[in-house]
Amino acid sequence: MKVRLPPFVTSYGFSIILIFSLFIGAFLGIVFKQNAAVLKPLGDIFLNLLFTTIVPLVFFSISSAIAAMTNIRRLGKIMSAMILVFVITGLIASLVMMIGVILYPPAAGVSIHLGVGAKMEELKASEQIVKAFTAADFADVLSKKNMMALIVFSILIGLATSAAGEGGKTFSGFLSSGSAVMMKVIAFVMYYAPVGLCA
Repeated sequence: MKVRLPPFVTSYGFSIILIFSLFIGAFLGIVFKQNAAVLKPLGDIFLNLLFTTIVPLVFFSISSAIAAMTNIRRLGKIMSAMILVFVITGLIASLVMMIGVILYPPAAGVSIHLGVGAKMEELKASEQIVKAFTAADFADVLSKKNMMALIVFSILIGLATSAAGEGGKTFSGFLSSGSAVMMKVIAFVMYYAPVGLCA
């Protein structure tokens, strides 16, 4: 006889486990303090697994989604909405940070002696934009440090695959398969999440 679990447990069971693992990790940290650092490698494994899957997941997900689109106008609307959301959220984050610093000055009452440092190289706004959205080498694109460049590259790959028509169908299938595989990889990594979050 199968035991029927409540719908809430079946829907949010894994999330509940993750929350409990956080509480267990906090409890272990409070009780064992510095001795709990022996569990740190378990947490590092989880973080490293996530970091190594971010780049291929972003690439395959974005490029396969764009390659599968047949309506270019719809793609243009989606891209415009993405840029608009990116700009708005950036402005909101900057505004919140400025208000927070004004209301609660982080260095209030602290005297910091600054020595004579090396002269910093000034970067123009145009140079910063170029460095943020592009990379000088293909290997640099495949890095979590250059996520915006990776997103731009993924969009270009998706557009090129879609524009290639029949010639790009095989590659489009490869991108779709890669996206499906990476989603499974993420699912496998998340099985380890309770241990990683606890550590």
